[in-house]
Amino acid sequence: MDIKINLRSPEAKIRYKPSVMQELKWAWPQYLSLLLIFYWIF
Repeated sequence: MDIKINLRSPEAKIRYKPSVMQELKWAWPQYLSLLLIFYWIF
């Protein structure tokens, strides 16, 4: 069975500005991972 679907939707502009807490929520794991790598290397 083959099903082909062609969907067309208009282009939409989505504006999103995260809060400081949301930025920090994603920043600290990245910071810790880099810190662990540099700690392991040096």
